[in-house]
Amino acid sequence: MSKIAAPLQGLMDDQTPPASGITWRSLVTGTLGVLLVCGLTPFNEYVVDNTPMVGSYFPVALTFFFFILIVCINAPLHRLAPRMAIRSPELAVIMLMMLVACCIPTQGMMRAFLPTMVWPFYLGRGEPRFWETFLNLHLPGWLFPVQSLADGRTDPVVMDFYNRLPPGGAVPYNLWVRPIIGWGVFVGGMVLTLVSLAWLVREQWAVNERLPFPLAQLELALIEAPAPGKSLNSLFSSRLFWAAMTAVFVFESLAALNQYFPKYFPPIPRNYDLRNIMTQEPWTYISDSIKRNSIFFTFVGLTYFIQSKAAFSLWGVWFFMQLINMEFRVMGSEMPGGAWSDQHLGASLVFVLGVFLIGRQHWARVIRHTISGLSPSERKRGQPSYRAPFLLMLLGLATMIVWLLVVGAQWWVAGLIVSCALLSHFVTTRVVAETGLPIFRANIVPNPVVNHIPITSFTGRDIYFLGTTFMDVGAFTASQSSMNFSLHGLRVADVSGLTRTSKQRWGIAAVITWALVFGVIVCAISSLRCYYSYALTLDPLNPTMINQHCLEARPRAEVVNALNQWSDHRQASTTGYSTGVQVSIGVGVAAVLQASTWLFAWWPIQPVGYIVGTGQYMDWVWFSVMLGWLAKVIIVRFGGPRMFLQARPAFVGMIVGETMAGGIWLAINLILAAAGNPQIPVKLLPN
Repeated sequence: MSKIAAPLQGLMDDQTPPASGITWRSLVTGTLGVLLVCGLTPFNEYVVDNTPMVGSYFPVALTFFFFILIVCINAPLHRLAPRMAIRSPELAVIMLMMLVACCIPTQGMMRAFLPTMVWPFYLGRGEPRFWETFLNLHLPGWLFPVQSLADGRTDPVVMDFYNRLPPGGAVPYNLWVRPIIGWGVFVGGMVLTLVSLAWLVREQWAVNERLPFPLAQLELALIEAPAPGKSLNSLFSSRLFWAAMTAVFVFESLAALNQYFPKYFPPIPRNYDLRNIMTQEPWTYISDSIKRNSIFFTFVGLTYFIQSKAAFSLWGVWFFMQLINMEFRVMGSEMPGGAWSDQHLGASLVFVLGVFLIGRQHWARVIRHTISGLSPSERKRGQPSYRAPFLLMLLGLATMIVWLLVVGAQWWVAGLIVSCALLSHFVTTRVVAETGLPIFRANIVPNPVVNHIPITSFTGRDIYFLGTTFMDVGAFTASQSSMNFSLHGLRVADVSGLTRTSKQRWGIAAVITWALVFGVIVCAISSLRCYYSYALTLDPLNPTMINQHCLEARPRAEVVNALNQWSDHRQASTTGYSTGVQVSIGVGVAAVLQASTWLFAWWPIQPVGYIVGTGQYMDWVWFSVMLGWLAKVIIVRFGGPRMFLQARPAFVGMIVGETMAGGIWLAINLILAAAGNPQIPVKLLPN
């Protein structure tokens, strides 16, 4: 098993015997992990409003589960009954199953999936114009769980969903089966496309381009086999790891205890606040995210494993963008958020073009495999064929397009929806593979195109599905993309030797399918139970509608307002900037950065920094990323490569310490909430 940051070396040519990881033990344990992730996450994040179990691409649920499995269960087995210990290939299968399942329970799928089927009726109660327009769309009845669309606003299946069941009422699971299957065909088509695409790019990105995959390095470090006679692997045997983990765990636990017992535990500062200092021009105009920010040890630790140029690009470009915003404000103007989004679109197009230019030989081989199969030399050396994943990707794309045509979208609108969604997931996955940034999404939306086409060119169904699909499969879901989780799961499987033979690869495909199908069923049942049992969160200080973002706020912004504008024949406003100019700026800047990166080894700014800076979430974590980058630069500058290697366990310890603290308090709050006792949400990571 490779150690942290170990490079790939001849995986496809390795002649060691294939590892056997798909066993009844690994499947049962992996299924238990999927059950915990998909069964508990809705209650934790919608009802308890706790630290997210799956809030990033390095989920708390995954790290917590494997820490308990490896340290508390497997280590004693290695010591007392070595033959019963779970082997590393089996741990890789378990990790693959859990990673794949992590896309299901929240923003990656289910957060908006179920609300899509009921929010039109709830919001229609207070939006008569929208309601009239919605009814005139004459949408298929199988998209919704109500008995009649016209009477849907008073249907108990909707009212009880928002207001919880009356005493003694039962969750109407049977009424949800038809719409879940109906919408599920479309969402399933996207998942099939993304998982197949992950399968297609994994060799090119990992072996040919040697992308670092920092998150996969950390995941592999967790499941590395211990040396003969040892109960723990090299990471968990490191004193530096345990020292850093303990320090961060105590720090975060004291912060949590302060929320429960403020009289006995003083507040633990984890942020800085310069708002009372930066009150003079021009600093008063600078972003609040610079004036005030928090330290997240997970992001400090993860940044240590990001290449220095990439890490500097991530926070440096974003910081420079804030200075540009400040300059605009000093001059009495403003850089609209939509302008940055348009630049993000242009930069993303160049970024994707660059990725395909680098991998053009790989994609030519994929097409050749699909048309004519493997060559004799490829068969001799055991080269895997790309025919099946490529055809499955095409099947997924065709399923989405046909579904959109069946529900009434125009063909070119269907193509626009699918293209934007696919680009969002692709760019997000590539960025995470390059940088290891665990919280990011590419925000590629149809708006720049839609806003410059006469509103009369669209039908009401076009507008409706442009908004709903953004939440169900589009950029909204890219922050927990099935492509990204699948790719990292496959990376773990590849390095663990689980995909060397055709039989093994089909076995891994079956494992992924089972994890997705089982996870969706469990999560749908768990989510419906939460919605029908709780109307408000259990936060005693600030109870709000559970999942208000997707039950009310996001649908109003994406669909209700858009349909009202369409019915009034009003074009969406882009006052203050030109979309074409901003997209062109994004294309130009990204092209210069990409060309400079290819031509000059010394060039310090990578295009991925511009993609991230104009995307989502960097304002939350830039300070932590900067600290991680600075720590790495200082260690390498004064201690050299040797000290860099020696310090790695400490930074992994930071990550695991914060994760374990989040997991422990997550469990405490879940137990308190389930028992009906008061609990205070404890959030240790950005959400």
